[in-house]
Amino acid sequence: MAKSKFILSILILTSLILIGASCKDIEEEEEEEEIIGGSCDSIELDSACVDFIGPFWSADYCTEEGHFYSEYFCPQPTVGGCQFDKGGELEKIIWSYDYGGRPLTWKSEIDDVLRPSCLYGPNPGEWVYGTVNLKD
Repeated sequence: MAKSKFILSILILTSLILIGASCKDIEEEEEEEEIIGGSCDSIELDSACVDFIGPFWSADYCTEEGHFYSEYFCPQPTVGGCQFDKGGELEKIIWSYDYGGRPLTWKSEIDDVLRPSCLYGPNPGEWVYGTVNLKD
């Protein structure tokens, strides 16, 4: 009888430890998902939207007229975007669209203007290609 209680105690203790470990894993996963600070949508105004990815960003950086803050990523697909401070606290991506207030419709607009200003501007970023195919 004492041996049965001992084995039962071990099983219960093991179960509690495993449950505790599972809860810890869930909490860690939730923390990892809370990376984005939201987005600032100005597509209707200037065909752009900014994903605030680093922990620095908040709704306070999306207050201009015609800009709308959201807790979600910018809409996809896009024609591409410029990613700044990849992996850092100030990480953000400025996406461009082929619709809205100032739509991009020609591939040359990206190749000749946006991409070079992203890569070689005063604060260089990394160009991220979108999935929308533009006219050559």
